[in-house]
Amino acid sequence: MTLSVALGGGKYSVRAAIPWDGRSVLKGTMERAVAFDTETALIDREIPAHVPDIALATACSGADAVLIWPEQLPRWIALHRAQPIVGQNIPYDLCIWANEW
Repeated sequence: MTLSVALGGGKYSVRAAIPWDGRSVLKGTMERAVAFDTETALIDREIPAHVPDIALATACSGADAVLIWPEQLPRWIALHRAQPIVGQNIPYDLCIWANEW
């Protein structure tokens, strides 16, 4: 499914994210890296040092967008180790990954 989005006077086509198939590699370049984000359970206000569990991860190459289940993350990371990755809060994501594995 492709969505049409208008932002800042421009129109963009965006493909809806699909579940990752466990095999495909999103291709990135230094000019257009693969965007990645980890979603977690809420941070416990009573125990803020507790690292929340991973709920879902997302990745987008600009051409393709995928949803990655927590149990798929080690394989996704291994298959994408040669791809340039960018994210909004990578230190937080790395902390979450380290806590899981």
